[in-house]
Amino acid sequence: MSKKVLIPLVIIALFFTACSTSNSPTTKAPSAAVTKKEVSAAYQSFFNLHNPSLGAKLSVIQDSKALSSAISTAMSSSLAKDAGGAKVTAITPYTKSQCANAALTYPCAKVAYSILSTNGSVLTSGAGYAVYSNGKWLVAKATVCGLLSLFSEYSGSKTPIAGCST
Repeated sequence: MSKKVLIPLVIIALFFTACSTSNSPTTKAPSAAVTKKEVSAAYQSFFNLHNPSLGAKLSVIQDSKALSSAISTAMSSSLAKDAGGAKVTAITPYTKSQCANAALTYPCAKVAYSILSTNGSVLTSGAGYAVYSNGKWLVAKATVCGLLSLFSEYSGSKTPIAGCST
């Protein structure tokens, strides 16, 4: 893969890693096995930008209604078509105080992942967060907003990201 293609993909990967979170009731997170399965599925779906289904992306991100417009714009980029999903390589559950320090709702976890091309090769690696909300693990809004911000910078936009301001 040429540097010309790889650099924008790295930026897109980073564009999808820090914003504010919505409040949700305190909930006990599921077991580690369930967490790994659900977080992996959420990241896989979110980063499968080759699949144009906006609904699939929105169903796995925190505060998706507020981020819908920004996600739609990012997905329309020609660069998005190169990302075919993600592989979660590590999940680190956070304590209540660690979630609070990261401006995340509890339960939450730090997630290490690789963004995959449409043929399954690793395009880039990154770190983000997942939050447990309404009975399921989601890609944290903070992660999505950080990546959208980087994408916006790369695109030359000076407009604030819809749904990411506090």
